[in-house]
Amino acid sequence: MFNEPMLRWMGQVRAMQWWNIGPIMTMAVFGALSTPMLLGAAEIFLTVHVDGLKGTVTVESCEPFIGRGGGSAGWRCSGPFRSDDGTVSIPRTEIESPLRDRPLGPVPAIVSDPKATSAILPDMPWEPALGVGITALAVGAYLTSRWYPWWARRQTTATTHRPAPS
Repeated sequence: MFNEPMLRWMGQVRAMQWWNIGPIMTMAVFGALSTPMLLGAAEIFLTVHVDGLKGTVTVESCEPFIGRGGGSAGWRCSGPFRSDDGTVSIPRTEIESPLRDRPLGPVPAIVSDPKATSAILPDMPWEPALGVGITALAVGAYLTSRWYPWWARRQTTATTHRPAPS
C-alpha cells in the first residue's frame, strides 16, 4: 500500500514525536492572521449582496476618520436610517465614508438587519480583504510545505545519530 520512502518517512515522524507541532503551529499562526480578513470579507459580501436592507442614512453629525498615516481618511457619520421601501427605520446608525468631503443629506447605505447600529456603503469593497486572507493562508501552507521536510530531516538526524554513551 505504501512505498518504501513513505514508510521510512512515517517511521521518522513517529520517532520525532512532539517535533510534529512545528507545522501545526505555523498553520495556526497564519490561520489566525487570515481569519479576521476572511470573516470581514464574508460579512461585507453577505450584507451587501445577499441579505442587507438597502436604504439611506440622513447624516446629522460627522467627525473626521483619521487614517494610519495621520491624514484624514474619511468621515464617521451618524443619523437615522430609513429603508428604501419604508418598512424599516433605525433612529441612530453610524456609517464610515471614505469621501474627502463631509457627506451632507441622505447617503445610500445598507444595514444587516432592522436592529443594526452600523451601516455600510453599497460600494464597499470586500475583495481586498478576501485576497489578503487567502494570501495569508497560501503563505502559511507554502512555508509549512517547504519548512517541515527540512525540520523533519534535521530532527531525525539529531535523534538517530547521537554518539554512543562512553
